[in-house]
Order: sequence, then structure tokens, then C-alpha cells
Amino acid sequence: MLIDTSSTSDSTTIIDLENRYYYVNPRHVNTEFDIDGFKWRIIFEKQQIVFTLLSEVSEFTSIDLIITCTDFISSSTFTSQFARSGESVVHQWLPGGHHVQLEIDQTIHESQFDGIDFSRPFEQTNAVLQVEDEEFHVHTFLLSMVSQFFRVLFNGSFSESSDLTKPIELKGISSCSFRNLLNCIYAYPTGFRITRANISELLELSHYYDCQRITMLCENNLMYDLRCNVRSKQKMELAIRYDLESLKNHLLRQEPRLVDLLALN
Repeated sequence: MLIDTSSTSDSTTIIDLENRYYYVNPRHVNTEFDIDGFKWRIIFEKQQIVFTLLSEVSEFTSIDLIITCTDFISSSTFTSQFARSGESVVHQWLPGGHHVQLEIDQTIHESQFDGIDFSRPFEQTNAVLQVEDEEFHVHTFLLSMVSQFFRVLFNGSFSESSDLTKPIELKGISSCSFRNLLNCIYAYPTGFRITRANISELLELSHYYDCQRITMLCENNLMYDLRCNVRSKQKMELAIRYDLESLKNHLLRQEPRLVDLLALN
């Protein structure tokens, strides 16, 4: 993201934020912006810039905000880490009188659940699923409860299920994604967390394997968890792709302009 500031003849600063222009007093510029779903406030003062994180952040997440400040004379880069909403940092910046360009980026750090070890039998698992080169030991009764696909698979409608002592191969998915799905089934919410990093693949697999409970958990997360930090447009795209009617209605009540996305589908 680029933010350009420049002094004009009438002492007004122009901020170009993602092709949107703001005309403000250069002594105290205060505006809000969004980077990939995270909301920030930036305040330009005479000799400093104040950055504040406005979005809610989970206790397992931290964000590095990387700012490169450039004018005609020099360039400098500074990085600050944020771990909670409302946290601010102050950086000295180049004096007025120059055209100044700020390039802002962020890096998100999410600590992940270590996960259950599905590579070996545990607690009387009674079936083995193979995805790519990895084997997953699972409980047929649990997967049958949460997935229509596995209910049919384990009840013998597919030839693969005739002998549960042999690995049953699942094709068309990655072992990493399937591990996340299993961890969500087995360990949510006490261990596994639905995050902005995994919610798209969870929706994709829950839709593919007809896991309505997981789909509902993801939908509720997108509607009510402020720490998810997924942009409204992306939420609507997921709602359309996976037919999440409650999410669609929730978004349209909040942002009626999103109806344009529905018209395109």
C-alpha cells in the first residue's frame, strides 16, 4: 500500500490512500485505512507519525507493520509489532516541506495448534485414510456423525469401505488441508482455532465432504468473530461460493452495497 503526502500552496496535505484522496490540515492528519482486512489509524503530526491498530486481534496473533518513508533526500524503513487492538507506536518522520511517500505493508504471525498425531492409532481408532503419502488413523463413528460423505463411505456403499483394516485413499486434496479438517473435527474449540489463514480451506473441504457442522462453525466465525479480520467483500465471495445464506443476509444488513456482488453471480 502506498500513501503519498505533499504540501500544496494552501498548506493542505493530500493523502493518496489506495486511489482515494483526502484533503486535510497538515498539522494534524488523521485517517483510517485497511490492509487485507486489518484496520489502522494513521496520524501525521509535525515531526512524527502515530500508527494505531483498530481491529480486534486474537491472543494467538501478532502483526508486524512495516513502513518505508521516502522523500527526495532519503529513505528509511521501520518495523513495529502489534499484539492487541488500540495499541499505538510513534515514529519520527521527515520534516515538512518535502513530498513524502509512505509504503506500508504488514506481516501476520499466528501461532498454530500443534495438532493431533493421526499418523498412528490412538484411543481405539478403527480406520485409516490415506491422503497423498500420509496416513490418518480416525474413528469411523465420529467422522460419520459430522460428514454425510464419510457416513456413506464407512457404511459400505463404496467398495473401498469393505475392509477398514486397509487404508482408504482420498484423492483431490492435500494432506495438510485434510489434517486441518480433522483437527477442526477433533479439537475445536479447545485446541484448534478457525483463523483467517485456514477458514477458506475449511469451507472448501467441509463443502466437499458435506460436513455441515464445520460449515456452520466457519459461517458463525465470519459473522461474529471480530478477530477473524476478513474483508466484507471476501466474506461475501465465500458466502456466494458455499451458499451461506445467513452470512449473506448478515453482510447485506451491514453493507447494502455488497448486493452488487450478488448481481454478478
